[in-house]
Amino acid sequence: MATGHWIGATVAGHPVVAWEPTGRRAGEAVLFLHDLDAAPPSEHEEWRALFEAAPVPVICPLVGRSWWLSVPTMEFPAGGPLGWIGSEVIPWIEQKWEVKPPHLGLIGVGMGGSGALNLSYRSARRFPVVAAVSAAIDFHRYQSSEPVLSEVFESIEAARQETATLHLHPLNWPLSQRIACDPVDRYWFEGCERLGSKLDSSGIPFDRDFQTTTGGDRKLYDSQQLRTSFEYVLRNLPLAARQL
Repeated sequence: MATGHWIGATVAGHPVVAWEPTGRRAGEAVLFLHDLDAAPPSEHEEWRALFEAAPVPVICPLVGRSWWLSVPTMEFPAGGPLGWIGSEVIPWIEQKWEVKPPHLGLIGVGMGGSGALNLSYRSARRFPVVAAVSAAIDFHRYQSSEPVLSEVFESIEAARQETATLHLHPLNWPLSQRIACDPVDRYWFEGCERLGSKLDSSGIPFDRDFQTTTGGDRKLYDSQQLRTSFEYVLRNLPLAARQL
């Protein structure tokens, strides 16, 4: 396991935690987008060892139950949490670790999986490597019951227009993308499968795992897939960066 330490910071008024390994692999980093629980990865007993094994910095912005939107919200009035990532967090990462896109891989779980795909699909040349686990792609289904979604969107259809599926560009897509969802996940599998079908019909290559199941144990599933996601991103990041 790599050695290092966790650090905390405030970037433009919002918290960020990061794993900083000793003797890190130069020039690369991973940006991790969290799920609805909004807990720092350092507090996830099942995940902590995975992050601490990473040979590169892993940066984890904390945005609460924000759904990683790209439109203005009350807490993120300038472009939503994804806008904050682009305008504030990315420059902070570059200043602190001298890492910038396209050498910054994306990993997200649940709400963060949707956010990671959305960020990559909107800026595929900047973020060419992305891995999403149990991605909340169809978050629009909860527009009426989630406070942030109700605040921002006047209807389910308005929310749907901001989903990753509708921002996939047929001529400008991530060079390496991996999408995994448990087929018994009653919340998010349908959306992940629909996105996979769109990728297939568009002839866009991607890696998927829509077969592995833990029988509905979401915590176990996410932990297993998160390990694979780290391996995937760290393996593909150098190659994708060289291709751009």
